[in-house]
Amino acid sequence: KDKESQAIRQSQAIRQLLTLCPIEVSNTVLLDVVQQRLGDPDETTRVAVAKVLSELSISPAVVVPKLEVLLNAASWEARQGAAMALAQLASRAKSATGALTKRLSDPNLHVRIAAADALGAIGPDAGPEAAEALARMAERDQSPGGQAHAVDALGNLGPHVQSQVRTLEKLSERGDLMVRKAAAKALARL
Repeated sequence: KDKESQAIRQSQAIRQLLTLCPIEVSNTVLLDVVQQRLGDPDETTRVAVAKVLSELSISPAVVVPKLEVLLNAASWEARQGAAMALAQLASRAKSATGALTKRLSDPNLHVRIAAADALGAIGPDAGPEAAEALARMAERDQSPGGQAHAVDALGNLGPHVQSQVRTLEKLSERGDLMVRKAAAKALARL
């Protein structure tokens, strides 16, 4: 709870700071702050900063490329934070689909999950290549949590999932209970 309260206070402070700055200055300041804070070791802070970013009126054409750069950071926390921020932007982040798809094979589970969630948030705009990559992750990820997030995201890709129905059916019948439930829900959304 203390970490959560601290993250809320930080996001409120960022918002207050931005109200004091002219818009062109605040956008520049914000992007610098976001790039630093998305790599924070505390996940609650990363989540709060990603949410603040999605609420601001900065053009995705400016923000998304900067977040794509962070997807390749050395720090897994920064990669996860960037993917979480892209998820908050949802379909406005569709230009990052290729970079997010690559992160589905990241060595860190938290990054893979955040990338899968971001692709799911982008939805059908993520395209058929994202659907194929999510299906591979759903079948091959060593973590049931990773598999479940990939399956859940796959269920949000609409028409692009039709070629992956058999994969979802197999996953709904075998393996971890969490994965089976996620697959059954994804199939029900089709």
